[in-house]
Amino acid sequence: MLNVAPAFGGRVVGLPWPELLIEPESPRFTIDWRSTEAVNSLQTSRTEGDKTLFVSWEQYAAYEIDTSREPFCAVASLGGVSETQAALGFLISVLPLALPLLHLEPLHGAAVQNRHGGVYLLLGDSGVGKSTIANELHDRGWLLLSDDACALDAEAQLSPGPPVHAMRARPGRPDGMRYVDKNVSVFPEIPTAPLPVAGVFVLERGERRTEQLDQRAALSCALSYVRAPEVFKALRRDLQLHACAELAGRPTVLIRYEAGDGGSARIADEIEGWVG
Repeated sequence: MLNVAPAFGGRVVGLPWPELLIEPESPRFTIDWRSTEAVNSLQTSRTEGDKTLFVSWEQYAAYEIDTSREPFCAVASLGGVSETQAALGFLISVLPLALPLLHLEPLHGAAVQNRHGGVYLLLGDSGVGKSTIANELHDRGWLLLSDDACALDAEAQLSPGPPVHAMRARPGRPDGMRYVDKNVSVFPEIPTAPLPVAGVFVLERGERRTEQLDQRAALSCALSYVRAPEVFKALRRDLQLHACAELAGRPTVLIRYEAGDGGSARIADEIEGWVG
C-alpha cells in the first residue's frame, strides 16, 4: 500500500515514510509523488507556468508540480538530500507555494482547533512564535491543523495542512525527524475536510499591546500576511482579495509582545481568555 498524506484538502500519494499512512475523506485533488536523482548540479530558481511550478534549491532538491491533468504530479530531483528530506521539503515549503494552482490562498500562519471545535488562525512573521504557541495550545488539548501555511478558499474556509509540525527544538522534547533546523512531528489526528474559521490572532513583536481590530484593520493585516505574495501574483489576485475580505469579517485580535514576555504559555493563556 502506498503511503498517503492529507494536505490542504487533497492527498499526496507515494511518500517515503509509513508514519503518514492517513487516507483523507473526499479529497479535492490527488498528487502523485515520485523522486529521481538529479542529473546535473542544481541552481536556486523558480519558474511559474499556467498550471505548473518549478522550484529548485542549490545542493538540495528541485521540484516540479504539474496540475494540467489528474492526478496531479510532483517530481523531486534529489541534489544532495535523502528522499525523506526532499518529501518533507515538499510538504512544508514547496506545496504551500503551489496552493494558488489548487484554488487556495496561503496565509503565513498556523491554525488550531479548540476543544469546542472553533478554528483559529495564528498569523505572524517568521520567528514570532507561531509554531511554539500552537504547540503550547496542543499541549492543552487543542488540535494542530496547519503549520506555517493556512490555506483558505474564497469563503475563508480552512483546508488543513499536512499532518506535520515543524518547530525549533525545546528542552525536554525528544528529537524526531529533522527539516533544516527544526524538529518535525507527525499528528495523525488532523481533520482533513475544509473548516470554517472562527477567529484570527495576529502575533507581532513590540511593546505589549492586545486589542480587537476593526474590519478595515483586520483586512489590512490579512493582506499583509499572505504567504509568498510574489508567487503566482496575477493568478491569485481575485481569490486573495475575496478570502482576506471574508476573513476580516471574523473577530481578529492583535497580540503584540516582547521576546521573553512570559513566553508561549502567557500568549496561550491570553488566546484562551479571548476564545472563552
